[in-house]
Amino acid sequence: MNGEGTSDLNRSGWEAIGASVVSPYLGYQHYRDGLMALIDALPGGGRVLDLGCGPGTTVAKLLADRGFEVVGVDFAEEMIAAARQAVPGATFVCQSMTEISYQAEFDAVVASYSMLCLDPASFGVVAAKIAKALRPGGRCFVALNEAADGEDADAVAMVNIAGQDMYSRAYTEEEVIRLFADMNLLSVGRALVRTEMFGDERSIVFVFGKAGDSVTA
Repeated sequence: MNGEGTSDLNRSGWEAIGASVVSPYLGYQHYRDGLMALIDALPGGGRVLDLGCGPGTTVAKLLADRGFEVVGVDFAEEMIAAARQAVPGATFVCQSMTEISYQAEFDAVVASYSMLCLDPASFGVVAAKIAKALRPGGRCFVALNEAADGEDADAVAMVNIAGQDMYSRAYTEEEVIRLFADMNLLSVGRALVRTEMFGDERSIVFVFGKAGDSVTA
């Protein structure tokens, strides 16, 4: 299935699930540590892009409650409608992350499990767009599932979430670093995560920096 086909499939699935999705990941130390490292590096009132924001009840709300200017992007209209109700102080745009065209407008970008819906070619496109969207010194937090050693990630990319068939591809650490070639790796965290909605996951989170930040992983 090509990138356009997987995007249509996933959009349909998330439209059906809508605001019933509840992100469980803030309850996990590796995820919270990575996200807080990004938040702590932000300037007061900084501008943050939440890519694949979903209903906005986790990351977007957390950021808005801390006084940051939040722009959320999601390709599912049901998610955007829910996010606008949940976080009225933020701005939400119904758009595919592959279509964003921001230029040096954000202090940080968050992509919390949303880039799993991208095939490798589309992932590379979005990673480059993230780098362009960031201001110098900006940071990016990316949460994904990690492919197991020797696993054919493409062969097992079709999954079922809450009764909806979707494309969700795991990535190795090496793949992600290569695809974010325009940015510097700052940290990596990983843990095994088990949730009712998503089952067992090999969770991996990255923090990348733009222009001048050094590796701390």
